[in-house]
Amino acid sequence: PGLAGKLGVLLIAVGAYVLNVQKIGEGLFKPLGALFSEQGARLMLVVAFIWSITANVDKIGVVNSSPLFYATIVMAAVALGLTPVMHFRSEDYRKQISGNLRGLLPIGFFMALGVASQMTAISLTLTAYVISIKRTSILIGSVYGFIFFSEKNIKARLTGALIMVCGVILISLF
Repeated sequence: PGLAGKLGVLLIAVGAYVLNVQKIGEGLFKPLGALFSEQGARLMLVVAFIWSITANVDKIGVVNSSPLFYATIVMAAVALGLTPVMHFRSEDYRKQISGNLRGLLPIGFFMALGVASQMTAISLTLTAYVISIKRTSILIGSVYGFIFFSEKNIKARLTGALIMVCGVILISLF
């Protein structure tokens, strides 16, 4: 990536950080402290590390096949991998699936559409750009959280989201 691309990725990371600063009075380093005090934050750090590896594996898979084929294989592998987990965690998982099929089908459709779109994007540009732009889903999640769940600190969240959007613009234009 060029200078503008690197700056865009940095702005997206800074914006994501600002999204998680609950109150300036608590300090700008409060989200870093959460890594030591909250198990959920630590687990998300592990997830971020894993995703940093799988994003590059995705690029290899897409380059050596096609975006839609690779997306199909990935989703099938996830389904196959989770089947034993469902079997051991729930005795009536088949009933749960069939009883909730009306809600599960749209979720599956949009998940597949999202993965196919991501793999297509990875085939067209740098992986770092795709993943950075994907992270702006935090913006949508923040707005939904405010509207549907009355989450607080919308000003800080929108400030972070605006910083992220500036990063996306830098990546997109340059």
